[in-house]
Amino acid sequence: MRQYLRRSGWVVLMLVCLVTSQDRPPAPQSKGDVITLETKSLLSQAELPTTDGAIALSNLQAQIAAEERLASYGSLTVSQRAAIVALLIMRGQFLGHIADYERAEALAEQLVADAPTDGRAFLARAQARATLHRFAAALADLDEAERLGTNSDRCAAVRATIFQASGRYDEALAIRQHLAQARPDIRSLRAEAAVRAELGEIDEAERLFAKARQQYRDVSPFPVVWLYFQQGLMWMWEENLERARVAFEAAYARLPGYAAAQGHLAIVEAALARHERAMAAFHR
Repeated sequence: MRQYLRRSGWVVLMLVCLVTSQDRPPAPQSKGDVITLETKSLLSQAELPTTDGAIALSNLQAQIAAEERLASYGSLTVSQRAAIVALLIMRGQFLGHIADYERAEALAEQLVADAPTDGRAFLARAQARATLHRFAAALADLDEAERLGTNSDRCAAVRATIFQASGRYDEALAIRQHLAQARPDIRSLRAEAAVRAELGEIDEAERLFAKARQQYRDVSPFPVVWLYFQQGLMWMWEENLERARVAFEAAYARLPGYAAAQGHLAIVEAALARHERAMAAFHR
């Protein structure tokens, strides 16, 4: 079951859970939507205030539109064009828009063509290619970006993401540990925690997730909901579906429209034989 939850597409898994649920015993008594002591690490909006999720998404949309409008008026710097690529990837990640990933890759391809001696262009293309699971091409771009003098830590972070997605966990962990030690913030600590979760080091992963939250001093909800989503994945892989449910619910509540959190919440509800709640989550 662990590997099935881990590797299957969420649409397929949800259908399987719904179809096979007739032969399953009743789901255990729910603890309700109250965050219990064992999930208290998922801080509420009152405990960890961030910008309203709908407002944050609206601001992201406006930022992308403004940058693309500027691009249509004239030439932007390499950094500005790379920033558009990153923003599109970010929007695609949270809203589940494949078109954003494809648009990001197209812009990155053009950026490399226009600035073939600037490592930042190759880094942007590596990020776009990695998002579309073109890992070998992305790694080649990272090599070129570093050869051209691009910040090695930025390249290393993308490289670690590729290694983790490819199952090269030891290599990914070595990079994540280095980055977290050099700059212990919510992103670096959360990233190390996610690798440790995949390695089954649950206690250490939880410690790092908690430390990551403690380091956060900003108001953007995006890093927080990504952290909660990673915790949900960890507990889903561990087959602790109730804790996974709470984490996915916390992520979605803080950022309505977060497609991956919504989908995985539906998966977990279905796996717990709560079919009405699964369908409600699916159709939010």
